[in-house]
Amino acid sequence: MATEIRNPRKYVDSANFTGALMTYPNGSTALTDIDGFQERFGFCSFIETKSFYNNEIRIPLGQYAAFLQLNNQLKRSIFYIVATEDFRRGRPDDIIHYTTLDLIQKKKCLINQCPDTYIDKSQFLPITIKDFNKFCDGITARYANPFLNIKNHTDYPGLEKSAVL
Repeated sequence: MATEIRNPRKYVDSANFTGALMTYPNGSTALTDIDGFQERFGFCSFIETKSFYNNEIRIPLGQYAAFLQLNNQLKRSIFYIVATEDFRRGRPDDIIHYTTLDLIQKKKCLINQCPDTYIDKSQFLPITIKDFNKFCDGITARYANPFLNIKNHTDYPGLEKSAVL
């Protein structure tokens, strides 16, 4: 089930207001965003979503550097990068593709940086939205325990065994 925006006008107004708080001299916003954030007992999950173009996604250099810094500073966190063919596909059985910054840093998901970060579709793990949701819930429930280290996690499900693992 897709998320319902309860007040679309307020949502857009809030984005416009926030974007106006820090701007470049030409008036365009100087801000970036993180598409999703969840916290449970100090354990943080972040999600950045992108859509595929020519079977790859692109993350601008500055945004990627900021995501890495955030991921590396927060030891009790996971940072997912989720890609889709179409943002309108949000049903439970729709297929998405994901990886994490930890998998990238462990070289289990290969990227191309020149200077922006490009990730080919073949480097992502395919999964249904409902299974991704279950996986994320399990990760959050497990690592809300402050004595477990998410950075050592190795079990990342997908629809089929991926060549990246």
